[in-house]
Amino acid sequence: MNSYFSRKKLVFFFTLSVFSFFLFLPEASAARIQKRDILSSVVQIITINATGDAAIGSGSTINGDGLILTNHHVVTDKSTGELATGISICYTVSQFKLPRCIATAKVIATNKEFDLALIVPDKKLGKNGSPTSTSFKEYWKKSGKKFFSIPFRNGKNFALPEILDRITVWGYPSVGGSTITVTSGFVSGFNVVEEGEDSLVKFIKTDTAINPGNSGGAAFDKKLSFIGIPSNAWPGQMGFVIPLQTAVEWFKALDAQKIIDIGSIDSMGTYLEK
Repeated sequence: MNSYFSRKKLVFFFTLSVFSFFLFLPEASAARIQKRDILSSVVQIITINATGDAAIGSGSTINGDGLILTNHHVVTDKSTGELATGISICYTVSQFKLPRCIATAKVIATNKEFDLALIVPDKKLGKNGSPTSTSFKEYWKKSGKKFFSIPFRNGKNFALPEILDRITVWGYPSVGGSTITVTSGFVSGFNVVEEGEDSLVKFIKTDTAINPGNSGGAAFDKKLSFIGIPSNAWPGQMGFVIPLQTAVEWFKALDAQKIIDIGSIDSMGTYLEK
């Protein structure tokens, strides 16, 4: 009798284990795919200023045409205060490899107040790093490759995270070497601006390490949903992230001006009406 019930228990727990394995397998697979997509969508941006010096920043591909969201100050020549004339885009190949600098960039729109900019790949870079006459769009189409878009999966009207929520910052900080770097920390609070009876969250404050080079990259919550754009930091003290909602409001204004088509930002289409 005891042996009979032992066998039944064994069969029960075996069935439960197999069920649990297949139940959680899709979620684990989705997480792996999502991480791979994020790696592919975060880019390094290199600008050359009027004196010939290079500056490094980060950015994120936000649609299938290669449109990249970054900071205004990333594409600005600090020596003149004007937009940089030489901008290169370096795409993440792997977490174990250096990014490939294969395109120049054209600035589509910038907003100094929000510290945001949109750029697109323009010309293909040659092997010597000089721009060619070849359209990068044509080259990319012939290669059969696709752009991975940053995942906009926060369905609560791009709701803000809360204090003590875990976040990660992805990009190319100068202290992280030349490969893509991820740092992790918590939401420390919010930088709020009062406008009459309303209040506006200008920055998400975080203890996550943000260093020069991280600017324009991407910040994610624990579910790997895009929550904002790392903008600046006091090294060793506090980092600041521009909330995604700020970028979305800017996108809406650009859409109304026919500068961009907000419907082409694939992962936002579910949450926004034109």
